[in-house]
Amino acid sequence: MKKHCRPELAAELHKQVEEAQEEDGEIIEVRFPHVVVRVEEEYGYRHWLWFTGMSVPELREWWTSQKTMENHFWCPGGSLPGCCIEEIDYPDVSIETDWDAHIHMDDDTYLNYKQNDPESCETILHEGYEPNKYGYDDECE
Repeated sequence: MKKHCRPELAAELHKQVEEAQEEDGEIIEVRFPHVVVRVEEEYGYRHWLWFTGMSVPELREWWTSQKTMENHFWCPGGSLPGCCIEEIDYPDVSIETDWDAHIHMDDDTYLNYKQNDPESCETILHEGYEPNKYGYDDECE
């Protein structure tokens, strides 16, 4: 299993998962004190769980201050702050989150915050976002 984590976040993930297991191994619920983002890398190439280690205001500040996101494309787990784990590494763990992101190029990378309601989806863009550079239209889905 390949993990890209700060050691304290990896330890927190494993501790939370172990504490949430019943004796029969079924996961009850896992909650984290920071924002967790489901990340799609390049139109479904890979899917990650990004344990940001950040609060909502910290994540907004970090994301909107990025001049480019292209350095996070092709293995966001190795470059994003916090901890990224490929979803296939935890096939039996379901982590619910109101956050999702698509990471690819500067014209189609975005962060969505659904706030428990897909109708109220907010798309957050980074500073270097170049809208429709290649004709794509990325809105909340």
